[in-house]
Amino acid sequence: MKITNITTAVVRYHGEATLVRIDTDEGISGYGEANPDAGAGGVVGVINTVRPMLIGEDPEMSSSAGRSYAAGSSPAPSQESS
Repeated sequence: MKITNITTAVVRYHGEATLVRIDTDEGISGYGEANPDAGAGGVVGVINTVRPMLIGEDPEMSSSAGRSYAAGSSPAPSQESS
């Protein structure tokens, strides 16, 4: 399974929150919410920055992508099993 798209939507209720949708090549979508003190614009900016690094990655391996982002590099290519 690979990530094919990541989208955001800013909603306002008791402040601002950012909804995040991650789509996969198997037709599965996952949703999350962020409500940071920095505001929705900060969340959207970070997602726009990391989106190219996450497209094509396995959504179940998010910790390796997070470590790569924190280290300032893109994630290593996924290993396909034979």
